[in-house]
Amino acid sequence: MKLEKAYSQDLKRTITPEDADYNFSSGKISSKYAFTCPDENCDAAVTCANLDKEKSQRKIPPYYRVVGEHNINCLINQAITEKNNQKAEPSDIYSENDVYISNAVRLDLRLASNQQTKTESSINLEENILKSEYKTNLNKSNKRMMQPTNTVSSLVSSFLNKEKKTVQIPKVGTLLPIEEFFIEINGQDIHDFDDEYRIYFGLAWFNKIDGKGFVVRFDNKLKYSELEVRPSFFISLSTIGNSPYAKFSLENMNNLCDKYPKRVFILSETSPNVKDNKYINFWLDGLQYMDYRLE
Repeated sequence: MKLEKAYSQDLKRTITPEDADYNFSSGKISSKYAFTCPDENCDAAVTCANLDKEKSQRKIPPYYRVVGEHNINCLINQAITEKNNQKAEPSDIYSENDVYISNAVRLDLRLASNQQTKTESSINLEENILKSEYKTNLNKSNKRMMQPTNTVSSLVSSFLNKEKKTVQIPKVGTLLPIEEFFIEINGQDIHDFDDEYRIYFGLAWFNKIDGKGFVVRFDNKLKYSELEVRPSFFISLSTIGNSPYAKFSLENMNNLCDKYPKRVFILSETSPNVKDNKYINFWLDGLQYMDYRLE
């Protein structure tokens, strides 16, 4: 979820990412995590991605990314949600700037209910569309050609099976071997992580919070300056209730809350965020952004 402006906790006012970049370089903003939603009735955490990267190392300029739960009365979130719902493919994270690359796969983050089952007639229709699009795409620098896609679960299986794949990272024009796209949580300093899509993984425990949802806490720690803690992320009951995946049914989630760790994978657009200088958290955009495997 993107914002054009965010509230700076250091400057005590709402600013653009460009303003944040200028004030960070002059020492007036302390961290890329020191932002919240600009709505006066909301304090959802916001990260200014790429803010702490040297300009020569940036693939895209700083931008705001919401990494916390909006207040139910937040008008900004309501406006963004309404706009996203108007898009034909609200879960398509690639744009026309992400050119077609024949030897790479893309992330498929559509919900299962939005993925069409391919009948014989739909396959024939798709073939006709592809033939038509191919001719059109020759005049459009191959920007909109069809490209292989994988869900997070499929990528996890490929990674565990040591298959050779290359993943196209949205927006930044990066191609990564699948083994580099996955990052095992193992004591790293999160300063070293890129603000790009990556799948973070490790052994973790599921813990139930009555009336709210589940906290997934990893076994290994991450660092941020002097802070060294076990990272976690939250799965709300509403997220589970809106999910079409049987794997994440409330019954299955409750069964995961035992004394045995699971191997957990979470896709994140940015590096994990720091909260109150006490916690390191990942933000879960939806259950299609994660997977788990029983040990």
